[in-house]
Amino acid sequence: MLIDELRRRGVEAVQGDVAQNATIKQLHLDTARLVVIAMSDPVATRHVVDAAHRLHPDLPVIARTHSESERRYLLAQRVDAILAEQELALTMNRHALARLGCPTPAEPAGESPVTLPRAG
Repeated sequence: MLIDELRRRGVEAVQGDVAQNATIKQLHLDTARLVVIAMSDPVATRHVVDAAHRLHPDLPVIARTHSESERRYLLAQRVDAILAEQELALTMNRHALARLGCPTPAEPAGESPVTLPRAG
């Protein structure tokens, strides 16, 4: 299991229901340097974002989302929101072009395709 492997390597990893305050407390959001939210539940994602900003207002948060409206909401909450399907499509296109020996489109200087400017 991923959590077990991370712990074996000395990485603090938490598994649990983020709707529970006990799980949120285990995240140590007050001292975290970064939060990455990869779950697909927008309500749970918003709960973690709210807790992170309440406990550590300047904490950078990266979250995946599956809709443009949710991405806009998260951007307004100072979250680097990644639209999962769009990133998947871009990655597949780059792989296809590389496989065919075609040059891939250049990325803007200093940005990766998944880096979005922070709203604010």
